Amino acid sequence: MCENYRAPVLAWFRERYPHHEAEDLCHEFFARQVLAGKLGTRAERGRGSLRSLLRVALLRFAIKHGRRVNSQRHGGRVQHVPVEAQAERLSDPEGEAPDVLFDRLWAAEMLERALAVTEAYYAGRGRQDWFHALRPLLEGSDPAHSRAAVATALGLSARELTMALYRLRERIGTNLYREVVRTVGGAAAAHEEWAALRELLRW
Repeated sequence: MCENYRAPVLAWFRERYPHHEAEDLCHEFFARQVLAGKLGTRAERGRGSLRSLLRVALLRFAIKHGRRVNSQRHGGRVQHVPVEAQAERLSDPEGEAPDVLFDRLWAAEMLERALAVTEAYYAGRGRQDWFHALRPLLEGSDPAHSRAAVATALGLSARELTMALYRLRERIGTNLYREVVRTVGGAAAAHEEWAALRELLRW
């Protein structure tokens, strides 16, 4: 759980706190809310996806942290602020709410993990060059290299290139789904998270 979610959780804190404080808060969050808590158990019991539970836990953790800091600064006098007001303060200055940011970072992390597994698969078959040549076409991130140029470089016909891209997308999708399954308990939760991830990635 910590491995899968550390990157988006740390990025969530870095959006709101100085670098070193964000690192400390991320460590404290996992120690208190995840390792010593029962978030995983609650997710497995069908009380919501682990991602959703983490989002709520992050917001509550940040609110409690703000109250502790406020109490220390004012000699122990705690000022209770409604959760809605705190959530507004924690929103991204450009309008991106914390839960939206977390979901976006979570999706990116899942995709990176799936891509790493897929690259290892191709490398194990001596076709890592295929992976690096095909990936930009799949992502649309390198328009300078046309399909024809890539096909020529790999010694493929246009039809073979289309099939190679299809297989790459299918393998990434399979690995992406496996990464999602690792984060939840139960088929229903996996289906819900998979649908959310596909929507976020436009997969």
